[in-house]
Amino acid sequence: MQQRSAKKEPRKPTGPIKSRRKVVVDVSLCRYAIIKRCLKARGFKLVRDKGANAEWDIWWSDRGELLKDARRLHPFQKVNHFPSMEDICRKDFLANHLNALRKCLPEDYDYFPRSYLMPADRLELQTAMDRDVRSATYIVKPRTLCQGKGIKLVQSFNKVPLTEPCVVQRYVHNPLLLDGFKFDLRIYVLVLSVDPLRVHIFRNGLARLCTTPFERPTKKNLHLPRMHLTNYAINKKAKDFIKSSDETKGSKRSLAFVMRFLQSRGLDPNVVWAEVCDIILKTLLAVQPRLQSSYRSFFGVDAAKGRTEWGAAAFEILGFDVMLDDQGKAWLFEVNHAPSFAGEAQLDRDIKTPLIDQALDLLNVTNKRKRTYLARSRKAWKDRLWTATGPKPVVAKSEKDEPANLEVVDDTNDGNQEDANEAEDEDDEAVGTSPVLARPWSTKSNRVHPTNQQDESSDFSNVYELIYPPRSPRLQAKYNEILAAAETNRSKLWG
Repeated sequence: MQQRSAKKEPRKPTGPIKSRRKVVVDVSLCRYAIIKRCLKARGFKLVRDKGANAEWDIWWSDRGELLKDARRLHPFQKVNHFPSMEDICRKDFLANHLNALRKCLPEDYDYFPRSYLMPADRLELQTAMDRDVRSATYIVKPRTLCQGKGIKLVQSFNKVPLTEPCVVQRYVHNPLLLDGFKFDLRIYVLVLSVDPLRVHIFRNGLARLCTTPFERPTKKNLHLPRMHLTNYAINKKAKDFIKSSDETKGSKRSLAFVMRFLQSRGLDPNVVWAEVCDIILKTLLAVQPRLQSSYRSFFGVDAAKGRTEWGAAAFEILGFDVMLDDQGKAWLFEVNHAPSFAGEAQLDRDIKTPLIDQALDLLNVTNKRKRTYLARSRKAWKDRLWTATGPKPVVAKSEKDEPANLEVVDDTNDGNQEDANEAEDEDDEAVGTSPVLARPWSTKSNRVHPTNQQDESSDFSNVYELIYPPRSPRLQAKYNEILAAAETNRSKLWG
């Protein structure tokens, strides 16, 4: 009788997940396949199990509030959220900060619709609505919900919830229309550091259209969210929603297409873009003192922690929601700390893939740099050990005994890389090939901008542009004035 060959059970890991050769990225709390494909294309090791004991180098999470669970970082480690960034990413916090700065600098902070925090500003809101024109419309937003949940339009103070925590804003009644539909712009901003502040903006993005043709708000159409709200989560369920195959058609368009549309309407796209960049910087500067203080409290001072060469301990990609009125004036409505990176349509993938990939270029975290860091750390540890135990003995040099060469060879292609053709986690369509490996955007005329020189390129395409610190002394002087006002506001709020 033949004996069955016993199957060997797979060995279970007994210790933490380590990698001396590859950058380890914890993506257990990241659900976007575009991000994972960009990371894998660089030969990084991805940790997907939430319970894994991983010694990660980058911690990438979709939920910024979990930052407090991160352990103490060594100089090479990074997380993808800054502490206290919720000061502009929550609707009530954003309104509170921008309202305060508007009192000090009214001309600089006129890009945010007048906002009232309920129930604290109930009397002030009632006075404003009584003095406003009869058909004036206000939009009521829950303080913490997203994706358009709980939003409604009102034209009477009696319709405003008086006891529920919410933000009430003056509705912009004259939006710029695209093919007869209201739309907003999702602008992507990479914050590389807050101590000091360093900001890049992506020169492309998404225009998100409503699915019901726009009409001025009346009592008959206030209840039609797909006419007045541009939230993708609301409009994608409409029968009239058109999935975009390219940047010129469908319920989503590219920012580059919108800029060409503005030019056809007699508006200067470069002037509009400069205003958008200014809005983004003023919003970040309004909380910059708070961001810097929280960063130092959580991570320490970079120079003292040995991060001078390796960069800040955190970075963040923010999504700014901006709308244009029919005069071309830009209005800010929300800031998202976790913008969607789903690739449900080809247009999404065409924009979001280089968005993530070039953000990784700017972070400059590579397998080779990791091994350089580890080699220096080992050498420093050995030097401290010899200093503590006595003088280092003199021995004959040999090839075996020489110190580790810091210029190590990059050996990421070791056969252990996962398949780059991973299916989208949440998308309806599978992607046949990874657009990261081809890198079609890496051309001479379409590259990451090293500075914010305005004469480098006037094109709107898939590239980052450095917008802070500014090159213009005049702009820097203006932003210094805003920083001083923001510091005064922080002292009042936090002491």
